[in-house]
Amino acid sequence: DAAPGDVAAGLHSLAVFRQETGDYAAADSLYRAALALQRDAPDPNAPAVAATLHDWGTLLHRQGNYDRADSLFQQALALRTDHFGAEDPRTASTLNEIASLRFEQDDMDAAETLYRQTLNVRRAHHDGDHPDVAASLNNLAMVLRHRGAFDEAEALYTEALAMRERLYDGPHPDVAHTLNHLARLHYNRGDHEVAEPIARRALAMRIDLFGEEHVEVTASMGSLAGILGGQGRHDEQAAYYRRALEIVRATLGDTHPYAAAFTYSLGSALHAGGDRPAAETRYRESLALHRELFPDRHVNTAYPLIRLGALLVETGRAAEAEPLLREAVALRTNALGADHWRVAVARSTLGLCLTALGRAADAEPLLAESYAILRETHGPDDERVREAQERLADAQAARP
Repeated sequence: DAAPGDVAAGLHSLAVFRQETGDYAAADSLYRAALALQRDAPDPNAPAVAATLHDWGTLLHRQGNYDRADSLFQQALALRTDHFGAEDPRTASTLNEIASLRFEQDDMDAAETLYRQTLNVRRAHHDGDHPDVAASLNNLAMVLRHRGAFDEAEALYTEALAMRERLYDGPHPDVAHTLNHLARLHYNRGDHEVAEPIARRALAMRIDLFGEEHVEVTASMGSLAGILGGQGRHDEQAAYYRRALEIVRATLGDTHPYAAAFTYSLGSALHAGGDRPAAETRYRESLALHRELFPDRHVNTAYPLIRLGALLVETGRAAEAEPLLREAVALRTNALGADHWRVAVARSTLGLCLTALGRAADAEPLLAESYAILRETHGPDDERVREAQERLADAQAARP
């Protein structure tokens, strides 16, 4: 008979495979079984236990189960710190995952601190160019980009890109990855003419590396589509999202999380382009996929709920929209906290719905609170802030 440690290692490897193929339920069960075997061993192997905790945490993170993911990451971090030390790259790997989790939770202060800590450890451990150092540069730049610190972010992206180009001879997925992020930086700055050719370069590189039908090219298609949408080129945007969705379905299946994401994005592009019936179909498909894939109420389910709710309000079906929007508010509140700006976006859309239903008195406090939070977090010139202000004014004007 195989030793328990060997069985656990096999279960762990199979769990990683199931996770990569989108079979999250199977992966969750396999990680659980592997960890139980490892912990029940007479002399538990701390590094192996930490590795299972770490990888299981990445699965739960991807599923939107932030509390459980955080718990597993913290356990893995404690084990790795105790066994390897705080300055070991394996410890830094778990720090990096916690930073990524904080980023997803929009806790940018914590994410930045942890990404800087990870970068420092990796720089100290690796002399000169190294893939992990380049990845940390890219991650820290991503946080700074989201915080509006564009100059520092650009410097880090440029350093990461140069390092990756030195590390790899010719086109490489990591080079394309940084190009994607650099394109988004210029897009966020409003430099669409700079962003588009960089995004096209990243897409061409991935096609050269993987071929036109590989799922890896869809990330660059999505980035380029977003840039085109920002320029009002919604037909082109929808075409890229549609092609990405076709590739995902052909390679990963109809019920993969990527299929849910690209179905939603396609709906958004169609909605922005004025094709409401087609957009509604896609929103409903995405919502159904999210419910099937994430029965534990993934926070990302709020995206199709909000967009579908807004479309229903636009087309005179506010009564149908209300329960969807209340669900979105609850999902985001539970995952992010009541004062988070993404919760404010959901509440603002619910307020819009209540105004359309003739319940302006109920809508006004929601809209006032949402506007205040969004103004504080995004400043007065942000599009979402202006939209929230207009909705508040409409509710106030509708009150008797």
